[in-house]
Amino acid sequence: MDITVLICTCNRASSLKQTLASLRTLETPPSLRWEVVVVDNHSTDSTRGVVEEFSTTSGLRVRYVLEPQRGKSHALNTGIREAKGEIIALTDDDVRVAADWLVQLKKAFDQFQPACVGGRVLLHPDLRLPAWWDRRWKGVLAHCDLGDDVIRSDSSSVNVYEYGYGANLGLHRRALEKYGFFRTDLGPGKIGIGEDTEYVLRLHLNGELIIYYPNAVVYHLPDVEHLSKKYLRRWYYHNGVVLQRLDLIRFPSSRRIGRVPVWRWRWAFETLRSAAVNLLTGGLQEGFSQELRVIRLVGYGVETLKTQFHVAGTGKS
Repeated sequence: MDITVLICTCNRASSLKQTLASLRTLETPPSLRWEVVVVDNHSTDSTRGVVEEFSTTSGLRVRYVLEPQRGKSHALNTGIREAKGEIIALTDDDVRVAADWLVQLKKAFDQFQPACVGGRVLLHPDLRLPAWWDRRWKGVLAHCDLGDDVIRSDSSSVNVYEYGYGANLGLHRRALEKYGFFRTDLGPGKIGIGEDTEYVLRLHLNGELIIYYPNAVVYHLPDVEHLSKKYLRRWYYHNGVVLQRLDLIRFPSSRRIGRVPVWRWRWAFETLRSAAVNLLTGGLQEGFSQELRVIRLVGYGVETLKTQFHVAGTGKS
């Protein structure tokens, strides 16, 4: 098997049905052998029925797998164990794939022999953003468009986690066998995000080649809930938690004050200074963006304190 398309889902039957329908439109040569594995993370809706109907009517190789332990990383790890493909192509249950998506992913692996390929994630044309939405929040929607050129992790200043979104991510089996599974303390069902970012970073820190391949395209159509200020506040808090956890592995030898890299203290000061200036000058238009930055800082700080208490409790230095 060349490719396994892996989709993890939980109580998103309606959206999943549309994602699966888009897989039916994929244009692949007869020589490309691929399958679909859907991991149901203990849904209580009609998810199983949707997958079984698609398996019966699509003419594709489709398998339904149940993972009762909640958390996307648990579902991903179960799907990886079940997958037969040399390439594991991750996407989400609220995505529509371009017709040549798999062909382009395979082309990237064949041409560059990387451990990982991140594709372009565009917002679906049917998505209507609120008038107050700011393009700086594109990460919340997994929007990834770094241009039309291929980017290599070994020859670019672009951070690899900027094109490591699980909505469009290909992992080679040899990398998974070498570096193991996804961290189960990250991702939806735990803190909400970060399991894909950590894995791509793990590969990068071990010297593996990661490619941004813009011709492999999917379209993201998230729930309306993701366009609310409540969701944004929650996402930015969790983003701060993820930043703290990733700092522990990204900068293990950097100079620290209170287990925090020195430059992060400067980042914290600038975040608070900017928010204070905005508050004093009455910059209403910028106010919510500043609020989100402070919320991310709070998430980082709370997670830092939790880490310190944990270390103190275990007696480690």
